Amino acid sequence: MPKNEFKLERIAPGEWRFNFPAKESVLMGRVMDGAYRIDQGDLLEAERILRSVLGECPGHLEASHYLATALWTQDRQREAVSLWCEAVVRGMEVFPPGFVIGEDCLAWARPENRPFLGAYAGLGRALQRMGMVEEAFGIFQHLLAFNPNDDQQIRSIALETGFALKRPAEVLPICNLFAEDPLVDTVYARALALFQTGKKKQAKKAMVLAIGAYPLVARELIRKSHPRLRTGTPDFIDATGRDGAYWYWRRMGRYWKETEGALQLLEECLNE
Repeated sequence: MPKNEFKLERIAPGEWRFNFPAKESVLMGRVMDGAYRIDQGDLLEAERILRSVLGECPGHLEASHYLATALWTQDRQREAVSLWCEAVVRGMEVFPPGFVIGEDCLAWARPENRPFLGAYAGLGRALQRMGMVEEAFGIFQHLLAFNPNDDQQIRSIALETGFALKRPAEVLPICNLFAEDPLVDTVYARALALFQTGKKKQAKKAMVLAIGAYPLVARELIRKSHPRLRTGTPDFIDATGRDGAYWYWRRMGRYWKETEGALQLLEECLNE
């Protein structure tokens, strides 16, 4: 592995950013061209461009991340995960002893932090899809600690992973990070996690609030059958509509069903 030429530096109390050498910045135009090719589905050309960048600047974090993305999209999972791992390790190597996870931030709003945060998120999502849920959950928790504003939209997959691991006590802190969050995933996760941890009164209040915001989700969860929708995809849906309710059930319905008594209480709240 080539020697790191970048570093992580403190720029304000509790705030840090990566500092990359000028030669990496000069290559960013080609890296973005590779990323554009991925979006257009021209994966082989994207791979060619990104490999050429890495040939000139081995260990370029952004190029490594996008090349891993191109490889993953081609179902070359092992190569992709290896690249993401290498990028994350390179980033972690420059974390100084003074950086404290949970207190110090790597804000996504600072473009210098995006190569590392993007690679770390790519690795987490890949591991989650490969069934390595424990490892993925740890990564998602770190990402939320690094970037509490969650510009990367990690919280939804983190909540799902926490329920998959049957760790509602670790789901609740994520919900608390986004106490005012209007996302369907967060408001319903709070209700279910409270119920699973035995806080039935708090869970009922949370269910009432969730139903008030997304009543069709509650109706979908308690349905006996769930006909597949012919329109809408998880990426382009109205969260308050029937399609949003259906896709929430597709992702999270199993955890409600597995939790004895949760759907019954949800139905009682809905009827009330």
